[in-house]
Amino acid sequence: MTYAVPMIGSRWPQTVLLLALTAFLAGCSSVLSSPQSAHARHIVGDVVKSASGDRHDDINGFARSTVAKIGGVGAVRDVVSLVGIEELEPSALGDPLGVLTFRVQLAATQNGFGSEAAFDACFGIEFNYYGVTDDRIWEGVNHLRDSACPVDVGPVVPPIDTSVVYVVAANAEDVAMRVLSEVASVAELEGSDIETRILALLDVPSGVFEELAPPSVVVADGNVGVAMGNTPRNCVLVARVDGVVSRVMPAPVRLEPGELGCQPETALMDPEYLGSPH
Repeated sequence: MTYAVPMIGSRWPQTVLLLALTAFLAGCSSVLSSPQSAHARHIVGDVVKSASGDRHDDINGFARSTVAKIGGVGAVRDVVSLVGIEELEPSALGDPLGVLTFRVQLAATQNGFGSEAAFDACFGIEFNYYGVTDDRIWEGVNHLRDSACPVDVGPVVPPIDTSVVYVVAANAEDVAMRVLSEVASVAELEGSDIETRILALLDVPSGVFEELAPPSVVVADGNVGVAMGNTPRNCVLVARVDGVVSRVMPAPVRLEPGELGCQPETALMDPEYLGSPH
C-alpha cells in the first residue's frame, strides 16, 4: 500500500515515518488475519456462546458449562482447555461474576498454500448472570484478543455443584391442566388447596441435588393462575379464565428477571402484554 506524504524539508523524517506506519499496519493486519489466530478465536467463541444460554449465580456455574461443552466435542477437546477461574463479587444483577481463561493450542500446519506456525495462547472471557458480558460475541469474534499464557498454566477443574436445583416435573403441565379442569367451583377453593392437589400428582425428581419445583397459585375474580419453574427454559404457566383452561406461553424475554417473570399472575395477564417488546 502506498501513502502520499507531503514533502517538507528533508525526505529522511518522512521516510522513517512512512516505514514505521507501514510496519505498524502490517503487524496489525497479520495479527487479525492469521488463520491460526482466527481459528482460535472461533473455537473460544463457540465454547463461551454455548454456555451463555444458561443462567448461573456464580462464575463456577459457567466454568462447569464450558468444560462440559469442551468435553463433549472431540475436535474441541483436543485443542482448548479451561485454565483459569477468577471470581468477582457482583453488587447487582448483570454485574460481572468473573473471568474464565481458555488456552488454545494448535499444531503447525503446512499445505500447498503455505504454512502456519503452531499457536499457543490464552483468552480471558468475562461473564455475568446472562452469559458473556460483551454482546459483540453474538456478531463475531474479531474483538477477542489472545495473550501469552503463564509458563506453569494448566487445566483447572471447576468445583462440584452442590447447590439445590429445583426441577420442574415432566408432567407439570398435564397435572396443572387436569387439576384446574376438575375444579368445579374456584370460588370454593383457596390457592393453597389447588397447590396441594397439584403437588400430590407431580413426578418427583431423582437427582442427588434435585428438588421438585413447587407450584405457585393465585386466585383472582374466579380465575386461577398456576406457575412452576423460574427461568424462560423451564417455566410452566397454566390459566383457568372464565372456566377455560389453557397453557400460557409468553415471549421468553417476558419471563426473565426484571420482567414479568415466571409468576402465577403472569398466567392471568392480558395476552397483549405477553408478546416480545421488540
